Amino acid sequence: MRLIWLFTAELCSQSASSFSWPSRSARTRSLVASSCGSSESGSAAAGRLVRRYTVTVGAGARLSQPYWKRGARPGRFDLEVPADESLPWSPPSVVGTLRFTAHSVTSTQTAPAIYRYEGPLVGGEKQHVVQVVPALSVRLTPEVAVVPLGPPRAQREFRVVVTNNARAETSAVARLEVPPGWSSTPREAPLRFRYEGEEIAARFFVNAPALARDGVASVQAVVSEGNHEFREGIQVVAYPHTERRHLVTPAAARVLTLDVRTAPGASIGYVMGPGDAVADAIRQLGVPLTLLDTDDLAYRDLSRYSTIVTGIRAYEVRSDLRSYHPRLMRWVEAGGNLVVLYNRASFNWLVPPLRPGAADAEASLSPFAPYPASVTSNRISDETAPLTILVPGSLLFTSPNRIGPRDWEGWVQERGMQLLDARDPRYVQLLAGTDPFPKNPGEQKGLLVETTVGRGTWTYVGLALFRQLPAGTPGAYRLLANLISRSRRPS
Repeated sequence: MRLIWLFTAELCSQSASSFSWPSRSARTRSLVASSCGSSESGSAAAGRLVRRYTVTVGAGARLSQPYWKRGARPGRFDLEVPADESLPWSPPSVVGTLRFTAHSVTSTQTAPAIYRYEGPLVGGEKQHVVQVVPALSVRLTPEVAVVPLGPPRAQREFRVVVTNNARAETSAVARLEVPPGWSSTPREAPLRFRYEGEEIAARFFVNAPALARDGVASVQAVVSEGNHEFREGIQVVAYPHTERRHLVTPAAARVLTLDVRTAPGASIGYVMGPGDAVADAIRQLGVPLTLLDTDDLAYRDLSRYSTIVTGIRAYEVRSDLRSYHPRLMRWVEAGGNLVVLYNRASFNWLVPPLRPGAADAEASLSPFAPYPASVTSNRISDETAPLTILVPGSLLFTSPNRIGPRDWEGWVQERGMQLLDARDPRYVQLLAGTDPFPKNPGEQKGLLVETTVGRGTWTYVGLALFRQLPAGTPGAYRLLANLISRSRRPS
């Protein structure tokens, strides 16, 4: 589909001058530019001259996006447009050029085509350069799906979300491309759009073959409109203080077929933290999960949960969790298993100090740890740093999944952060690792720490599971399955 824009170019002159106004933009980067008439030249008195242009998007136009792409290696990027290397962003797609002469001096001025619109602030105007987008923007969720190979084999739900960026009504058909031997139901879904900006989702269910093996598969969303296929979507990056930018992302999902098991009868309560994707990962494992709200923490029966997980930085942002922490610990003493994902130094304070930075600068014993301990700023930054299992016989490494060297492969960004300084012999350090960087010397512990409280267990997880799970790191799912598979010991 071709999109056409109408642009207005204005020349403001404070004195008489001569000018040359070309019929085409100086640079349209794979667009087709045409004016509403021929080029114009002559002389002008003081005042304003206006010229209008139409610009049509060509079939081979590159979508507005950075000139680089994330590479196959972590933290590396590949150039897609080498000619733009060293620029802060890809050059604008539509640029106007004006050549003029004033007082016998000839000059050339260029300016990108700008779209103006009302910003989120009252009376505020926002601008951005013209963005080239697909007529239909496609997004597939979830981006990572997990299919445990053990019985029962459950189908996985995917949703193809399509946004119409064209001004006209249109019809399209969505489908999923799955690996050989896999099935998708329905085979395709019709979509009808009535207006620009309309978003419609189609739901599909995918089944892996009975003989699927441990590995990674790809599911691709495809939306067809006539002879055109759309396989990408637009992620908009926009804030009140910045110019709107676009990232182009493939409408594809990674499907992990994993040899991962969870204990029968496991039931999880989850206290959500900010930007927390771990709860979704637990659901992917097929384990029943309930998000706990204030009333759950304060009054409702917790005995139906075998494990309760507090999400990343939950103690920092959930005042109800801090308030009802004593009740949670009584549940642990009665046989429950509490898993505490990483927290920052505010975990060391009953009431976070008001002075900025004080919580990070002044370490103290945490009121939320069962025995003397505190969260530190220590971390293992190298995601490939070797880890040593200190207690090989621990259930967290043996049941129901045996954790081995392969489970530490393919990690992204880092091994762990905000490690726990356990200062009591009742804590058991389960993991240790060493960063290769000279400025972070020595063996680090506090990555995975466990202790017994009454009849139950309390576990601190400094491992960066919250980064690995959305990235589809297989070993992180197997370790998570072990963390949530311990049975509750009835009192």
